[in-house]
Amino acid sequence: FSTLTEGVILQDLEGKLLAANPSASRILNLSLGQIKTYISDKKWPNYIHEDGSPVLNHEFPYFQALKTGKPQKHLVMGIIREKGTVWILVNSIPLLNEAGKPYAVASSFEEITKQKKLEKQKDEFISIASHELKTPLTTIKSFTEILKMQFGKEQKALHYLNKMNDEIDRLTGLVNDLLDVSKIQSGGLTLNKEPIMVDKFIEEVIEDIQTITQKHKIIAKNIAKVNGKICINKYS
Repeated sequence: FSTLTEGVILQDLEGKLLAANPSASRILNLSLGQIKTYISDKKWPNYIHEDGSPVLNHEFPYFQALKTGKPQKHLVMGIIREKGTVWILVNSIPLLNEAGKPYAVASSFEEITKQKKLEKQKDEFISIASHELKTPLTTIKSFTEILKMQFGKEQKALHYLNKMNDEIDRLTGLVNDLLDVSKIQSGGLTLNKEPIMVDKFIEEVIEDIQTITQKHKIIAKNIAKVNGKICINKYS
């Protein structure tokens, strides 16, 4: 118990401190006496959620585990200090007697401040890189449109320019996907569903593959709808 690198605090049903290991004091930056005081007063100041809002007393994993009788896992909380916020990952588990009723709650936690900083740096890099990639893509697309106007009468040139345009759009989509990753992690992504033409998609894929090989001819045969679904019976 004393050699664990994770902080561990054991409390009874009334919230009284039963035990705390040295790692708990180290991570929380509190002496054992201070931990006892905070627990007895049922006040843990300067604790915040990931969105910056304060953690209320009834929101602490100990109280939630006691209230629900279920483990509270992987809860992230921040501790505001003079030198910056320290982030911890907390798990609280109710300990049950033979009758299946809780008699205590064990809480374990570890510091994840470095991981949070790396995660933030990664998100910032993805966001910056995505925005920087959009500028040259827009320029390339503009020049492609100019070339299409100049070579519009030459079918072969127009075909390749249209393919270039499609690939630019696809690359732009990938860049937007990178931006969506940041939005997902920040909880700001809106999911917009839309139908697609599967047969057209298959034809586009075949055309893309055909472009890079001159030795083989790829043909999709028997594309048909069965019960509203696209079915391809044969490739050659």
